[in-house]
Amino acid sequence: MLYHHSYDVKKGRPSGTFIALALLAQLLVASISFAAEYAAGGFHQEGPYNYSNADGQRQDVLVDSLEVLRKHGDSFTYRVVPHGRLIYELMQGSIDVSLLIIAPTMIDTPNADSVVISKYPLFETPIHLYSDNKYNKQKNFPNPDTAITDLGRYRIGIYRPSSTTAFFGLKDNLNITYFTHYESAAKSLTSDRIDLLAIDPLFVDYWEKKLSVSWKKQFIFSSAPVHIAFSEKALGEKAMRLCNTYWSTLKKLAQENQLDAVFHQYRKTQFMKYLSTFEQQESNYCRLL
Repeated sequence: MLYHHSYDVKKGRPSGTFIALALLAQLLVASISFAAEYAAGGFHQEGPYNYSNADGQRQDVLVDSLEVLRKHGDSFTYRVVPHGRLIYELMQGSIDVSLLIIAPTMIDTPNADSVVISKYPLFETPIHLYSDNKYNKQKNFPNPDTAITDLGRYRIGIYRPSSTTAFFGLKDNLNITYFTHYESAAKSLTSDRIDLLAIDPLFVDYWEKKLSVSWKKQFIFSSAPVHIAFSEKALGEKAMRLCNTYWSTLKKLAQENQLDAVFHQYRKTQFMKYLSTFEQQESNYCRLL
């Protein structure tokens, strides 16, 4: 049986030292008893979700999100899998765990009852339409409150993670170019091949620095709920237990103000936004997809 954090503190506020020592003791016990290696699938080929630093070390959102399990002594190997294929890789047991966008039109979900996901998003990133400041004056963009359906005269770039054609329920009158790689989408915006790019803030920070450009948010577009998912095909009953352990550990870290130490790289970005509004329910945290 997988380990669950369960210690209770007595009345009164415990000291920071007590909390740190208690957490360390629990995590050491967990790592000794339940350490394992898992294959993790990443759904983007570029940063900040799935990339390596200059030294070849993994340094991305997928790595940071799995830090909760790494604290239990688990380790991971990583594979780049197009998002449209992730669900099939999980169903077939080719990968053990992944981040997965679960939203209408964003993923094809066939008979996927062999995949365990979190009931609630691990995080939810807003997706906005950005322009390149270099070309803004000549574009004459309308009011930011303008409906997306009224932007037919602008060239809009969208990264499409699955093969579905009804992406976000967009209308046929829009002039949309779909991209399979964010790098080509970002470079198309900076070279004026498209007027607007649908992208989330984490990507904007990354690409502005990498391409030495400046982008501006023009319109609110949508949002992407990202869940953590485990393969029941690969892990058996352990998939549900791992998922519930992940969430109970995450909740425990939040209650004890330890999340900054775990998610240090993204604590001031949208990656941590859900922590300020999400209240974990006292029940099973995961379900079959």
